[in-house]
Amino acid sequence: SDLLTSSTGCDSVIITNVLVISPIVNSVSLSICAGDSILLEGVWQTSAGSYDDTTIAANGCDSIIITTLSIDSVFDASIDFVTGLCQNNAPLTLTVTTTGGTWSGTGIDSTTGVFDPSVAGGGTHEIVYIIGGNCGSSDTVDIEVYVLPSLSFITTDESCEGENDGAIDLTVVGGA
Repeated sequence: SDLLTSSTGCDSVIITNVLVISPIVNSVSLSICAGDSILLEGVWQTSAGSYDDTTIAANGCDSIIITTLSIDSVFDASIDFVTGLCQNNAPLTLTVTTTGGTWSGTGIDSTTGVFDPSVAGGGTHEIVYIIGGNCGSSDTVDIEVYVLPSLSFITTDESCEGENDGAIDLTVVGGA
């Protein structure tokens, strides 16, 4: 309170009541992928840590947002190159840069990544590998499976002994 003397010599008392309103504080946890950034404290942040942003709330008071930022690893789902296979080749385990994903496609085991050309059959087969999560990844390869060759032949005997006019016509279908 303040004690003042008026122009007529009387005392005046002014009482001021101050109401202190606490700031609004919110805590938030966020994560971004390695190599990404997010605007916190007025700066694009790329490192894990705690960041405080102060804004003005609707009631005119400070509003403080405390953000705990974490950085998630980025996964690489690259499938190693696979050349064409014959239908009778043994099953082949496909290899990837980062394990732990899921496989899909004809002839592939979804958990082990074993591709079996005899199950897939002849033709081109799209194989997909997906790693889930915030920073997941995927890759796709086409594997060509060649059908087994089949042989057929027609023979023509010699017309007479020693004439050398016989023939063999050989036809190959399939294969690479």
